[in-house]
Amino acid sequence: MTRKNFRADTGVADVIDFAARARCRSEARGLDPLAVAVTMLAETGSAPAWTDYSTDGWDDAA
Repeated sequence: MTRKNFRADTGVADVIDFAARARCRSEARGLDPLAVAVTMLAETGSAPAWTDYSTDGWDDAA
């Protein structure tokens, strides 16, 4: 797997990239969502927050 050559002063891009790769690896193994969350917590030190976002200002599609 190639590494993105993206420089971020805060290092946030690397953390997001690592978390995304960890989640993709777990999902590719066929783990259920709870197992994916536990694996990501163990690998990255933070729990995924799939619903931790604001929809303020977004129009509903339906």
